[in-house]
Amino acid sequence: MNRNLIKFLAMFTMTLNHIAIVFMKTVSWQYNLFCGIGYFTGVVMISFLLDGYKYTRSRKKYFLRLFIFGVLSQFPYVFAFTNNGGRLNIMFSLCVCFVIIWALEELGSNVSKAVVIIISFILSFYCDWPLIAPTLTLLLYFGNKLPNKKPIFQGVFVVIFWLFQYLDGQGVYSVTTNLLYSMLNIVGVVMAFLVLNFCYSGKYKQNGKAFFKCFFYVFYPLHLMIIGIVERMWGFIWYENLNKMIYH
Repeated sequence: MNRNLIKFLAMFTMTLNHIAIVFMKTVSWQYNLFCGIGYFTGVVMISFLLDGYKYTRSRKKYFLRLFIFGVLSQFPYVFAFTNNGGRLNIMFSLCVCFVIIWALEELGSNVSKAVVIIISFILSFYCDWPLIAPTLTLLLYFGNKLPNKKPIFQGVFVVIFWLFQYLDGQGVYSVTTNLLYSMLNIVGVVMAFLVLNFCYSGKYKQNGKAFFKCFFYVFYPLHLMIIGIVERMWGFIWYENLNKMIYH
């Protein structure tokens, strides 16, 4: 599978995740499965961010592109997820991850690296995937540096991610249900590592490279706007039908 094909798969799984968040009940196994499948996208995004940092012609332009699309995507993000907790969208999370990679690659002092990474972790609290995104960035970065131990770093992230999901469900579900739902939530993460390890060719599809690059960036705010519009239309139709039932 080339890079573009995996990105298309990531867009599909991300859409499933967002549909679940907006339209499904959080206490259902379907919700947790769809959300879990959607986490495929985060792993792929950060993995390709590490590749992109290494191979891009201009790291400054790369960062600015992420930041600009983060700004452009914020209204669609808030529009789709009305209960987002005031967080910034995933593009800003990728900006934070980019800074971590920059610090590890460019700063000479370990103290300077540590300071930047700690600040990045703090900033991640204001973005989508708080703590998770920078943790994944560090583990994938060191996994790339130590290829023989890469599966270990990936396995560590799977355990950390499962633990986050399990702790998040404590007090909400029974122990058995929480175990089931937390396992469903790591499906996409495991799937992403399998695809990247065994199916990824490491190549772009060269034909239409510029178009695909633009399309992948535009898709994020565009699909959020569509989900937000459908959500409001759905709510309006439900409200109208309820009024008819009450008053007719």
